[in-house]
Amino acid sequence: VESAPSRRRMSNSGGYMPSRQPHQMPPSTKPLVKPVAHPHNSSAMQSQPATLSNTQMSGLGTVSVASSVHDSEPAMHETMRADAAEDRLLRAMSHFSKVTPLANQIPANRAGSALIAYVEARNELDEPALWDDFVTTSPVQFLKAELKTPTQTAILERHLARFEVGVPLINGSLNMKLLPDLTISKVQRDDLDCQEGDKIVQVDGIPVSNIEDLRIHLQGRQEITLVIENAGTPLFTIHDATTPYWEVTSVPSATSIRGSLKAGDLVLRINDIPVSGLDTRKALDTTFAKVSLLPSDSQLAQRIKAEGLMSFTTQVEVSSSKGMNTMDPKYNIILTNFEPAMFAGAYIVGIYLGRHQIGEEFNLEIVEGPADAKRSDVVRDGLWQAVAGIPVDFRLDCFDSAGNKKFKGGDRIQIQDADVKDLGNGSYNVSWTQTQVGSRIIDIRVNGESMQGTPQVEVLPAEVYAPNCQVSLVTGIHGFNVASNGNVDWTVIAGTSSSLTVKLFDRFGNPRPRAKDVVTMIQHGPCFRKEMIRAELPLEPSGLGIYEFQGLITHGTTKNADGQYEYSKIQVLVNGEDVAERAWSIDVVPAEVALDKCMAVVPTSGIVSAAGEKYELEVIIKDT
Repeated sequence: VESAPSRRRMSNSGGYMPSRQPHQMPPSTKPLVKPVAHPHNSSAMQSQPATLSNTQMSGLGTVSVASSVHDSEPAMHETMRADAAEDRLLRAMSHFSKVTPLANQIPANRAGSALIAYVEARNELDEPALWDDFVTTSPVQFLKAELKTPTQTAILERHLARFEVGVPLINGSLNMKLLPDLTISKVQRDDLDCQEGDKIVQVDGIPVSNIEDLRIHLQGRQEITLVIENAGTPLFTIHDATTPYWEVTSVPSATSIRGSLKAGDLVLRINDIPVSGLDTRKALDTTFAKVSLLPSDSQLAQRIKAEGLMSFTTQVEVSSSKGMNTMDPKYNIILTNFEPAMFAGAYIVGIYLGRHQIGEEFNLEIVEGPADAKRSDVVRDGLWQAVAGIPVDFRLDCFDSAGNKKFKGGDRIQIQDADVKDLGNGSYNVSWTQTQVGSRIIDIRVNGESMQGTPQVEVLPAEVYAPNCQVSLVTGIHGFNVASNGNVDWTVIAGTSSSLTVKLFDRFGNPRPRAKDVVTMIQHGPCFRKEMIRAELPLEPSGLGIYEFQGLITHGTTKNADGQYEYSKIQVLVNGEDVAERAWSIDVVPAEVALDKCMAVVPTSGIVSAAGEKYELEVIIKDT
């Protein structure tokens, strides 16, 4: 078996470097430096263990490999030795290597990545040293970066009140359940003004600290005086104890705070222990605690609460720099985010080789990226229904591609038929107006990308607009609108069946809905029926915004004393208001002559006239 020293070579700097070998085993199964047993022969005895001097390691310890191991030594002991050697080597490498931050601020991006730092691999002489030149597994596999969330710290102290109470003993007993420190775990009697969690601190003026002290004072007594420390309310109350963070709901006045803790804050650790591993009751009933928290107004806290996340992580990749060589060995630290996505916020980055930190930590802020159409959302109180010409108001809340709520404006928002106001906080007030009825989808573009699943709005007609309404008269004979003769609106032949039709529109030309309006007609003179003069006659709905009155026009136009025609007048009302400023006029002309209805007007004595003389008589001609 070849000894470890025979497999090592000198680096360019003169220091020892392991020989290059292919990567065959993961770190969990093969150490970087592995002890090797070999037979006792002369060639093996000539090899000496490879050792880095204490001077070169700057007091960090040495890396040594035994030249032989007794055949009966347990395998576990061999593994422990190898792990220890591996850890010492990683510690030395991390000590000499350097971290160079490349960015202190990057935009969040769900599908992207960002180069945030690189590690320069150095040896004990502060010269380049390739990490890939190791016996079994490359140390690069031990290289990792951690993103730590900077939290705020608050020191909480609860002020406990004490009260004195005389307690009659029951058969020589207090008749209550106590914990070893005399905290009351269960109150079994109704005559004591105490509650679960309170603590007995004195008996008859003498301090007590445990149950044995208490028993001594109970012996042979019928009644004792207790001083009870009232636990009162907890340090703070929380919303849910099952999550890996505790959302604060209230902070009692009995709790004094150094720092800041308020409702809505997220508590991550108490006394440096994650809250997920704590007994809720014990943690909150203590009298003193150091609390690590995320303020409620921080982006991380708002994101966690908005999405109900149980945990969040950010992934880091490590890659070799392009063109890396022995003269400049660098390893890139690339921040990536697949799922869950990046959380915008301030972080502290630490680079580690195994469990040993390389260089100093540095700050990194993940800022919100550009607004993303796929992530942004539309918010409105009420139904997505509109009236033509009347704006629909809603709010567009923008998120970046990683799901972070935008807190800055300036994104390019394009919405057809709308006025957009940038609120400067990632939200936009939108006033969208449509004049054509029907189902309309609001077209929203965020930074040039069209949003999917945007609201579908049902646009209804506006109120009746009189100038757009149409009134027509159709006769059964003509079959079309009766044309006027220039002096009147319509000319109709007496005895024809006619229909007065009213079509209602809003100001944008949209037909009014069926049967949503009340339309009536008033005739100022005999036209359809004489007894209906000056009465409101209802028009029946017959279609979309269409109302009709059908009747037989029988009364012809007459002349007044001055010999002028007196046309019939038609007035149309919609919802009680005139459609036009004036009434429509109808000239009813006689139909064909009906001989059986014609008559000559002569004296009852008959016609008497001399021959050759003119005689006048009146002949009345009537139509059918």
